[in-house]
Amino acid sequence: MINYLEDKEIMIILKKYINMEKPEYAILIDGPWGSGKTYFINNIFSKHLQKEKQEFSRISLYGITEKKEIDNKITESILESSHPKYGKLLANTFNNIGNLSNLINNTIPRPITKVIGKINIKNLLSKLQDIDNHIIIFDDLERCNLEIKVILGYINEYLENKNNKIIIVANQKEIFKSKQMNNIELKYLTVKPYNKNVYSQSEINGIQYAFNHTKDYLKDNIEKTTLDKRIMDLFSEEIVYKEIKEKVIGKEIYYSPNIELICKNLSKKLNCNLSKKILNNNAKEIAEKMISKNHFNIRTLKLVIVKFEEIVDGLNEYDIKEDNDYEKILKSILLYLLEAYILKKKKDEIYKWIGNAEYDLQYGIHKFRFIDEMIITENINYESINTCLKEYSKEIKSDIESNHNDPIYILKNHYTEIEDEEILEYSNQIYNKLEKKEYDKSNYPKIIYVLLIIKTLDLKDFEINKYINIMEKNLQEISQEHNFENEFFYNGFNIYDEKIRKEYEQFVKKFEQISDTTVSVKIRESINNIIKEKENWGQDLKSYFSTSNPYRHNTKLFLALDVNNLIEVFKISKAKDIAAFRDVILTIDISQDEVTPVKSLIIELEKLVQTEQRKTQKLNFEYLIDNLKEKLKYIGS
Repeated sequence: MINYLEDKEIMIILKKYINMEKPEYAILIDGPWGSGKTYFINNIFSKHLQKEKQEFSRISLYGITEKKEIDNKITESILESSHPKYGKLLANTFNNIGNLSNLINNTIPRPITKVIGKINIKNLLSKLQDIDNHIIIFDDLERCNLEIKVILGYINEYLENKNNKIIIVANQKEIFKSKQMNNIELKYLTVKPYNKNVYSQSEINGIQYAFNHTKDYLKDNIEKTTLDKRIMDLFSEEIVYKEIKEKVIGKEIYYSPNIELICKNLSKKLNCNLSKKILNNNAKEIAEKMISKNHFNIRTLKLVIVKFEEIVDGLNEYDIKEDNDYEKILKSILLYLLEAYILKKKKDEIYKWIGNAEYDLQYGIHKFRFIDEMIITENINYESINTCLKEYSKEIKSDIESNHNDPIYILKNHYTEIEDEEILEYSNQIYNKLEKKEYDKSNYPKIIYVLLIIKTLDLKDFEINKYINIMEKNLQEISQEHNFENEFFYNGFNIYDEKIRKEYEQFVKKFEQISDTTVSVKIRESINNIIKEKENWGQDLKSYFSTSNPYRHNTKLFLALDVNNLIEVFKISKAKDIAAFRDVILTIDISQDEVTPVKSLIIELEKLVQTEQRKTQKLNFEYLIDNLKEKLKYIGS
């Protein structure tokens, strides 16, 4: 098992190494891209070397194609550090001159010597020629274009012949990936058995031909993974690398960033105080999750934090922020953001959502569909998120998932471990609790799911309809007492069994219809009672559709309105009430099934405009007609 070390532990090893009188080996710092290795070198280790007045050079091997480029980079680094004010200019001059002999002969262009002033060339040359005890840090080993045996062999010359202390920074997993893909078509042809589709030599020499036949070749019975392994065995430099690495590198360090500390530091940079608090309070859990997933990419963490703050900022305009469990909800969002982005980064896939599930509470971590959709589309629908989170809040408030003694929890999570008689007993307990209305309506989807699982067992004395009937009865009574439109029944389960899922959706749809039918009458009464011949009716209607009404987005105003009654009220209303009605129209959406009543209202308003004598009211009616037409145009009607 790889032993990952954090900054402090690595610094202890490096300090001991750079204090050695004569280096006998190089040190390799290994870690995945984005884990912070380079940041550690540039901002922690380098600062320590500067403080101790140790001479060092950090050389990136990215794109290096010739050995002499390494020498030049080291020379440039020494020149840059040799003169505090003009070192970089001197290094650029050396680069343009092209070789050391010109510098020895003092052939630096005159304008540059005037700028630099008097420089002790002999001392400078002495530094360039005698670099014993100079610490050289080679970064980006995996991005070097030289063969790995060549680059390591050349680095070894600095170690053995010039007595330099060498630190190599690399992502070893990536060293051979790009090289393996070079001439991949011809490699496939080489490792393919010659008794199948033998190609002529001229065909093999044609890379394009080979590429065109690679796809056909993969249709053979041999699996691609087997072919890739053959390529690795035949063409890989890994064996050579391991052999030379043993000679050059004496200690390998696997870098692990202090994720908890990084989280807390990143939280300080956030603008939103609530985001800061959530991130800071859950830094340890975030670190544990990233470590458990073997994912140390700090860029992933930074992306997650940016997206999290974006979601929190957007939700500030919605009533969900007033929920007592809001911080708990945001924590769940943060942790699933991290989970989803790690899955995407490591496997280039997202969680598989089935049916209409908006969240999933199974298997430990709470998952949200809107997060996966956001990752795919880069779009965030805050209204949809707000609605989803309200239902999710009800789910977590019911506390069934955390109540391990509840029969729903037991049957959902452990039905395969208990006897038939016990299953029936727990089922009866659910029925008794339903009779007493001890379960909130938000638990009904979960109860349906559990009942359908039990149904598949085909137990003799189990009858699902008696449970469905008692829930229907309860829903009718609950809906009659409700002041607002019915909430949506959200499926908190990702149901993979197609048969169960279809039955589940049928029951949920039936329950929604029961609630809608009962509630629609009450909504119609509520809205038309507001719109009466009284002072401030417009403001009262506006209040009904304000953020204090959690179901305002689901209320179909024009299906509830009595258009003729509204027109009569308009005829005697003050301008402020008509203007308030217009404000309501501007803040709600019109659904397809509201098109007919909206068109009827427009016709009646146009008649009213012809007869209205009051100038302000007439102007409001004209504006209202335009507003309604724009709404219809938006939905294509």
